[in-house]
Amino acid sequence: MRAVVVTAPDSTPRKDRVRRAFSAAAASYDEGAGAQQEVASRVAALVLEAPPAAGARILEIGCGTGLLTKRLVSALPDRRFWVTDLSPAMLERCREQVGEAEGRIFRVMDGEWPDLEEGGFDLVVSSFAFQWFDDLGAGLARLSACLRPGGRMVFSIPGAETFHEWRRFLRSEGIPSGIGRFPSRHELARMATVVAEEQLEARFDGGLAFVRHLEAIGARVAEEGYRPMPSGALRRLLRSFDGRVSYHVLIGELVAGR
Repeated sequence: MRAVVVTAPDSTPRKDRVRRAFSAAAASYDEGAGAQQEVASRVAALVLEAPPAAGARILEIGCGTGLLTKRLVSALPDRRFWVTDLSPAMLERCREQVGEAEGRIFRVMDGEWPDLEEGGFDLVVSSFAFQWFDDLGAGLARLSACLRPGGRMVFSIPGAETFHEWRRFLRSEGIPSGIGRFPSRHELARMATVVAEEQLEARFDGGLAFVRHLEAIGARVAEEGYRPMPSGALRRLLRSFDGRVSYHVLIGELVAGR
C-alpha cells in the first residue's frame, strides 16, 4: 500500500461554515436527528447484508455523533475502524458515545480529501455527509482510491427532492432558498449504483420549528452568496408554513475496480 497523493486545497469559506455549524450542534444533534437515525440504520443494514471479513479495515466519513458508527462497531466487533469527521466537536462526541477500543482510530479529516493509504480499506461508509462536498464526483473518486480491489463503498445522501415542500413555499412567496442543491437519482447514478431511494416524511410545528431543527443538527448552512431575510420578516413568513417536509434519501454503492 502507498499513500494516496492528493493536494488538499486550503479550507474554503463554505467548509469553514460547515465545520463551525456542526461543531455548534454536537450537543443537540441526536435530539433532532430522527431522519438521520433512520437513514443510518438503512446504511448499516445494507453493509451487513455482505459484511467485510474479520480483520477488515473500515473507513467512515462524516461520523457525526456516531449514529452509523455505533451500529457498525456493535455488529462488526472484529474489524478495524478509522472514524473521521470534519468537525472536531462531532468527532469527540462520537468518541464519547462509541468508546475507545483497540482497532478504533478517531481522526479529524475532510472526507473529500482523504490523506490515507491507497488500497488500504475494505469498506468505506458514510451517512448524510457527502452533500457537504464541494465536488461530489471528485470526492467519490478520491475515496474509491482508498479501497482495495473489490472493496466496497456504501453511503447515503439527500436527494434533489429533499425539502421540496419548503422550497416550493419559498418560491410561492418570491423568496430564494438558501438550502443547497442535492443530486438527483439520475445524477448520482452516473457516479455510483443507486441501490435504494425513498421519501422520509417529517412534521414540525410550523416553519420556525423547522428552521430550528436545521440549526440543531448543524444543517443550516446556506449556499454561498445567499442573503437572509431580516429576522422580523422571516418570522412572519415562517408562521404561514405548515411544517411538513420530506427527506429524499438516496443510498449509493461503489465497488472498486468495477
